[in-house]
Amino acid sequence: MITTQTIGATQSSVAAAGKTILGKDDFFKMLLAQLKNQNPLEPLDGTAFAAQLAQFSSLEQLQNLNNELKTLSNNQAVMIRSYAIGLIGKEVEADISGEQYQETGYETVTGVVTGIRMKDNSIYLSLGGLDVNLKDVISVK
Repeated sequence: MITTQTIGATQSSVAAAGKTILGKDDFFKMLLAQLKNQNPLEPLDGTAFAAQLAQFSSLEQLQNLNNELKTLSNNQAVMIRSYAIGLIGKEVEADISGEQYQETGYETVTGVVTGIRMKDNSIYLSLGGLDVNLKDVISVK
């Protein structure tokens, strides 16, 4: 079993390195320290060892999945920005009945997209002086 002393030493070395999470190398260091420091009269239980390896495998797969989801999210953001850029010069109709557009007094607006900009992690299209959120576009002509 991993002792509190071994875990503390590993955590402090990780903290000293400026990391906030334990990675594969840290796990293997802990496992190696556990094997080196085990009591020869009470060797590591095989099922406990297998369970730790299974947990590590699951953790690694979750980290890989997380990385893939981040990549997918980044790619999707690039595609959405590219789509918005492609709308420049095109006539669009947007639903502006939401609270953020109350001062206009209109429910829809139609205009030619003259530019785009990012604001609060959303893409806004410039339609004749009015910034319309891309998600509010209902048609492109």
